[in-house]
Amino acid sequence: MGKKGMDVLLVRKSGPVQAVTFRTWWIYFLFLVLILMLLGMGAGSFLLYGQQEALKKLADDTRLIMLRTERLEALVQEQETREVLAMQADMEKQAAENAKNDAAQSGDDTPPEAGKSQPEPEKKALDPVEPKSADTEQIKDQAQTTPEPKAEAEEKQEKADEITEPAESDQVGIRNVQPSVEANDLFVLFDVVNKTESPSSEPLMGYVSVIMRGQKRGNPWVESWPPMRLTPQGRPMNYRRGAPFSIHRFRRMKAKYDALEKKPEKLEFVIYSREGQLLLVSSAAIDMETSTPKETEKEPTEKTTEGAGN
Repeated sequence: MGKKGMDVLLVRKSGPVQAVTFRTWWIYFLFLVLILMLLGMGAGSFLLYGQQEALKKLADDTRLIMLRTERLEALVQEQETREVLAMQADMEKQAAENAKNDAAQSGDDTPPEAGKSQPEPEKKALDPVEPKSADTEQIKDQAQTTPEPKAEAEEKQEKADEITEPAESDQVGIRNVQPSVEANDLFVLFDVVNKTESPSSEPLMGYVSVIMRGQKRGNPWVESWPPMRLTPQGRPMNYRRGAPFSIHRFRRMKAKYDALEKKPEKLEFVIYSREGQLLLVSSAAIDMETSTPKETEKEPTEKTTEGAGN
């Protein structure tokens, strides 16, 4: 290789020997092509990664839209049920009024002599007198002292509900509960954490409801976020009325309550799966003076520094 280029001899079996000279700019050109290829590979990898992240975000948004659609379907069904019940109530009320009017008209048309009813004979003399004995008195005493089976069933059901509520879950958890008061509103920030071992797998989907227990004007008060109808035990009547979530690692969420003339004492986080299985019931006591939660159940801490997203 000389200063001006590089000489190459081409030797063939049949043919003369030829000399080819490569100039220096050919070598520079080859290096430039190699560098462009490397840059193209890097740009393609970056675009592929961005496209993968966009598709991942699109898939998460699609899952959230699907959950919200199911929630809207539940709301529509409840509204239709209320309308049907209201129509039935109006029809029954109208039928009762018509029957009352017909009875009043028929009573006015009947002559007074026909309308009079003969006095009924006394039935006291015909009723047999039951003999009192010690056995009958004992049975009556047992009937009075024995509680009603319906009340016992309700108590057993309440105890069963309290026992079957999972206080811990290996799938989902609640972290970083931060209540704050602004004007007459109570805001509660919290993280719904995916506790599965493989965050890169399918995301965790479900519904979360936050139940606030406290007092309003000295009386017990229970309120839910999102607003919904609750059972006497303070649980959602329809789990799909909760806030939907689809998470790989965790998602930051915010609940809002009207704190006017209310004294919140405890928050309960009720989480259901997409199929309606109760996954977790986590509670945290709050103090309105300091606005810092006091978690009533101990759970292992997790790092949530990945970002305020999935």
